[in-house]
Amino acid sequence: MNTSIILIIILIIILIIFIVSIYHRTNKQFREQRDKLKELVDVFDKNIIMSETDLYGRITYVSEAFIQISGFSHEELIGKPHRIVRHEHMPKEAFKDLWETVQSGKTWNGEVKNKRKDGSNYWVKSSVSPKLKKGKIIGYTSIRSDITAQKVSEELTKDNIEKQKFLGRLIDSLEQIVVVTNGLKINQVNQKFLEFFEIKNLEEFSKHGFNCICDVFEGDPKSYIQKKIDGTDWTDYILTHRDQENSVQISRHDIVHIFAVTVTAVFHEGEIKYVAIFSDITEREKRERELLEKQKIISDSLTYASYIQNAILPDGNLNNLFFKDSFFLWEPRESVGGDIFFIDALSSDEVLLIVADCTGHGVPGAFITMLIKAIQKQLLTDIRDGIINQSKTGEILSYFNREIKLLLNQVDGKVSTTNVGFDGGVFYYNRSHDFISYSGAETPLFYVESGTVKMIKGDRQSIGYTVSDANFIFKEHSFFTGKVNQFYISTDGFYDQVGGAKKLMFGKKKLLAMIEEHKDKHMLQQREIFHEILVTHQGKHDRLDDVTFIGLKVFNPNI
Repeated sequence: MNTSIILIIILIIILIIFIVSIYHRTNKQFREQRDKLKELVDVFDKNIIMSETDLYGRITYVSEAFIQISGFSHEELIGKPHRIVRHEHMPKEAFKDLWETVQSGKTWNGEVKNKRKDGSNYWVKSSVSPKLKKGKIIGYTSIRSDITAQKVSEELTKDNIEKQKFLGRLIDSLEQIVVVTNGLKINQVNQKFLEFFEIKNLEEFSKHGFNCICDVFEGDPKSYIQKKIDGTDWTDYILTHRDQENSVQISRHDIVHIFAVTVTAVFHEGEIKYVAIFSDITEREKRERELLEKQKIISDSLTYASYIQNAILPDGNLNNLFFKDSFFLWEPRESVGGDIFFIDALSSDEVLLIVADCTGHGVPGAFITMLIKAIQKQLLTDIRDGIINQSKTGEILSYFNREIKLLLNQVDGKVSTTNVGFDGGVFYYNRSHDFISYSGAETPLFYVESGTVKMIKGDRQSIGYTVSDANFIFKEHSFFTGKVNQFYISTDGFYDQVGGAKKLMFGKKKLLAMIEEHKDKHMLQQREIFHEILVTHQGKHDRLDDVTFIGLKVFNPNI
């Protein structure tokens, strides 16, 4: 299972639990599903060796599996630099390459020798990736798999001049079953082999029948070398499966054990021998089957979640009542996203458009969109009750700012476990007065005036975050449709997208030029052109964020 899949699965859990608790709290089926998802979190935590760090390599999160393999406690790891588990045998050049790779925005893959708290060592195959927010690296995530047995097998190949006694001590130290053959017969096994077959020595294995405990070696036990594992002679199996991992099933006491088998050729004492390491993966196979079942639950739930998010998007028929021509390009980076927009008719002549680019993307971002939707519904109630002036777009942004900070306890001076919010804009149109007002929080408005595309920068203030000023007054920009009637709003997912051979962001300057070139075309035609330009710019690079791009042409009484 690769890194991106694991990360996506972990992230989607939060939204599923939220959707289940908010929308189906009284529904038994969804409560059961939520409980299963919680069980899945525990499975990941116990079996995936994962950690996260900040930009300086200080550990901010470790899984239970990481704690178990390292021997350190959670308290001993959090806040410490990652070199706490670094083994002195690892060359500095390897970590230099790691840092240069992840700091450039790429994923580093490699093998690392680590040190446990008790001083012993273990090997992991590690994948280290940067965590991004708005195209900037904010930390690093590392997912590992234990390859200690594999590395021991490799060391067997390197240490081919060692004596048989040393080889015996080495293989006896392993938790896996080890079999050494010269291609004609088995000439050495380790203690785990003897324990598994419940015998004292290899000679005993060859002299007695073991059909009562193992049905792999059928027939005459004295000629067991010729007997078969899964239809293949033991010797042939060793010879034909060297240098690759395969699996076999061995039954003992009516219990089927599944083993992953790795065979390595070793030149020892003047002849080629084959070292076969049998790792019992019975429990792992069981967990993988359980994970597959739970992944299906997650996939089904995520599909349903995307239906919910799509359901709260505006009705296209409403757009036609207020806008002469329009397009809406909404494309989450994943199945669900952190971008959302709402269009609501306040009267027969007034309409309000709200665009929000929430913290993160995917499931975490979508989680926040549900909170924004709840606040938006309360906003409409307060507008109807006369508490909020619908034409004061700056006041509306301030309203969201205050409500998010209060709901999530992100008020200055208080300790909060969250720090989320959004960037966005509010667009108000009154067609009876030919009047438009706009306010933006880190989100610009593009408009066409006298044939030229211009831009109004949003205020340098985000909504709802701990550091957001609860008393900040957002600027309101007014227009009359007799002069300006064509507008565009885009979240940063479009102009921050990296692409091209030089891996440069698309940029606002290029966005202005793109609108300038195609502004006279129908809005739906513009949408297709703009989307194709974005895809071409992105090329083979990953999509960094959700994309929302809106184009509006309001009714102009002078046209």
